[in-house]
Amino acid sequence: MATGVGGTMSLTWYGNQLLAQIHEQTARAMDAVLSDATASAQRSAPIDTGALKNSITFKPAVKTGGALVGSFGSYDIGYAIYQEMGTYRMAARPYLRPAADAFFPTLLDRIGKL
Repeated sequence: MATGVGGTMSLTWYGNQLLAQIHEQTARAMDAVLSDATASAQRSAPIDTGALKNSITFKPAVKTGGALVGSFGSYDIGYAIYQEMGTYRMAARPYLRPAADAFFPTLLDRIGKL
């Protein structure tokens, strides 16, 4: 804000810069949440060979169609969904949903702390 002629005040709005900073902070907070959820899921995933646990990763938040989108999970193991959801012969052994439920609600607080 600057003082103009005759005691007037002017205001300059740098909206695009502000929005870029907000998106950057939000993406960092999302990545932190996804990282924590990933670590939690890795700790609680059923372990036989360790392949499922080792396959759990996250994809960092990126701007897609006006939204920030990030994800975590097991992208390369075909049986991961059966462990998470169960089958008619096998009880579910969820590891992704509990991690999401524990960490996704912390996103707003993390954005505010950056």
